[in-house]
This record gives sequence, C-alpha cells and structure tokens, in this order.
Amino acid sequence: MQDRVEQIQVPTREAVVEKKDLGALWAVGVVLSLILTLAGYAWNPPRYEALVSNSVDPTEAQVENGQNKIVADALNQGKVQYDKNMVKLVRLRPAPEIFFIDLFKLLLFPTAPIVIVGMLIRKSIQQARETG
Repeated sequence: MQDRVEQIQVPTREAVVEKKDLGALWAVGVVLSLILTLAGYAWNPPRYEALVSNSVDPTEAQVENGQNKIVADALNQGKVQYDKNMVKLVRLRPAPEIFFIDLFKLLLFPTAPIVIVGMLIRKSIQQARETG
C-alpha cells in the first residue's frame, strides 16, 4: 500500500507555474504569428514609381506628375498591366530593391509564423519530457 502512495505524483507549484508560462507563451506566439501573417499578406510594396515630368511649364509639369502618379498607383494596385507605352510615365524599381523587399515580405509571411509555431511546439515537447 505504501508503494501505491509513492507512485501518485502531485504536480508541484513549479510545474503549475511552468504550464501557465507555456500557455502565456503560446498565446503571445499565436497572436504574434497572426499579426505577422496579416501584415505580410496585406502589405503590397510598390514595384513601379512615377517619373518626374521634365516640362518647362510648372502647371503642365504638375499635371503630368499627377497623371504619372495615378498610373503608378494603378500599376502597383494591379488595376492595370504594364505596357511598353508607359515607359515615359513610370519605371520599374531597381531589381535589388525589389528583391530585398520581396525577401522581407517572405519573412513576414509565411516564414516567421512557421518558425514561431515550430519553436512553441518544440518548447511544449521539451517541457512534457521534463515533467513526464
């Protein structure tokens, strides 16, 4: 009978605190993952930029700059497709800049959320092995 009493394990105060800490860590990790996912999914960095008008007349230059901006915004939002005739209105951003912006966007979604959830799973398994 005494052997039975020794086999029953009562969770210690430290184990209960560790479970609460792990729960809080999971809550923060999941919320952070969702925020990064939404930010990465919603953020659409501009690929085209409007060219500045080289007109001598300030009024005409202002109108042309406004139209170039409208065309660049429409291209960046995907409302229109780029045509070779637009070369005087907009230009594609430099390739290295686009590469690094796309790399950063890829880190926001899906890479960072997957890494965060993976680390949470690893921590949970590690804690389960220590307590069990």
